Amino acid sequence: MVFHHLKLYIIKWSITIESNTYNISAMICILPDEILLKKLFRHFNKIYWDNLLPEVTIKWSHRMLTAGRCCAVHKSEGSMTWEIMLSWKYHMRYSGEVLTTLKHEMIHLKLPEHDDIFAKEAKRVGTRIYSHILNIPAGRYKYQCTQCHAIFYEDKINLLLQCPKCLKNCISKSLCFLEFTGIRDYVPGTKVRE
Repeated sequence: MVFHHLKLYIIKWSITIESNTYNISAMICILPDEILLKKLFRHFNKIYWDNLLPEVTIKWSHRMLTAGRCCAVHKSEGSMTWEIMLSWKYHMRYSGEVLTTLKHEMIHLKLPEHDDIFAKEAKRVGTRIYSHILNIPAGRYKYQCTQCHAIFYEDKINLLLQCPKCLKNCISKSLCFLEFTGIRDYVPGTKVRE
């Protein structure tokens, strides 16, 4: 019932540059919005937990790099609500796992730890315990070693950075510096440009 909500579009076009024609195709993933995620939450709550899970707020996070998280939100008047956050960046790469991640985070409403009971519950509802790891460099500024050509990312511009790889392996007796080569398009910890 719910799998038709995840949409993939393939767009094809041609471009001609200096009398050479290039055919380009791209696959675009449309992730479900927060309203649809809420409907999916209610659907899973009904079929797997007999509507026993508490109501939650579900949001997309443009900052998170892990698949998702579930946490209690304490309000100033002393009340508590639950929030499920799903990583937009993660699910753009692994778009087929939105439903798996949502069910995983729903289990956390009952069971906080990844123990044997959690594993049994995950198997029962058709999800898994762990997700993929996104290997995204942390820094905004890109540097490349002038000798070994390794690429590094740093948070600050620094023209006197030495290559840690060359220093560790003692490739050169002389000092080996990193050359500033650019700024990354996506910076972890900031909202992705839309």
